[in-house]
Amino acid sequence: MKEKERVEYLKKNSKKVVKQYGPDYYRKVKPLIIERIVIGVRDSISAGWMRREHKGRAYYLVEFPYDPNYEYFHAGFAARVYFWADTGIAFQVVFGNGWGFVEIDQPEKYKDQERIMEYERQPPKKQEE
Repeated sequence: MKEKERVEYLKKNSKKVVKQYGPDYYRKVKPLIIERIVIGVRDSISAGWMRREHKGRAYYLVEFPYDPNYEYFHAGFAARVYFWADTGIAFQVVFGNGWGFVEIDQPEKYKDQERIMEYERQPPKKQEE
C-alpha cells in the first residue's frame, strides 16, 4: 500500500474505532499524528506481552490531539489507536484518561460487545506565570 493510501486508511479507520469505543473522546481540533513503531527495537516502549509475542513486528499508532485550552487529559492525548502494520487491523485503543481496550481485534474474548469508555471533562490546567 502506498503511503498516501495508508495514511488515509489509518485516519478513516482510527476515527471509526474511537467513535465505537469512546465516542466522547473523538477530536478533530488538530491533525492526527501517525507514527510507525517496530516492537523490540531500541527506544520502543512496547508492552511486555508485545515484546514476547510480536518482537520485530511493526504497528502504527494514530493519535488524536486535543485543545489544552479547553480540557485536560493526563495522558497527553484524547485517544490513540494501534494498528498492526502487516494486516491493517486495529488491536488496541487508549483514551486520554489513561484507560483503554486491548485485543479489540479479538472480540470473542469479551462478553460485553458494547464496551464504551465513559468521558468526564477535566478543565484545562492553569498556566503558571
